[in-house]
Amino acid sequence: MKNSNTAWQVFKRIITILFIIYTILYFQVETGNISEIRNKTIITQENLEKFEEDIKNGEYIDIKKYTEQNKVNTENIVSNTGYYVSEKVSNFFCKELSNIFDFINKLIK
Repeated sequence: MKNSNTAWQVFKRIITILFIIYTILYFQVETGNISEIRNKTIITQENLEKFEEDIKNGEYIDIKKYTEQNKVNTENIVSNTGYYVSEKVSNFFCKELSNIFDFINKLIK
């Protein structure tokens, strides 16, 4: 009986640690994407002046011409591994939750 309790405690700790890691990695991915989108829409002062000058001259306006296109590659082994692990954990939880709900559905019927 004592081994069963110890095994259950270890299992709960592992699941808790994996969930915390998953949550941290998830928020890192999400906040990274938001900052990339924000950086894509920033117009510098010089580009704003060019835009206003082109309007005065009646030239064709294309927003891509005036926005910053400096994309910084932030991929590395740690971020790629974190993303891979979070995807696997997410798929695992979705699959297991689906199995649990299917089992409960069978019990109800």
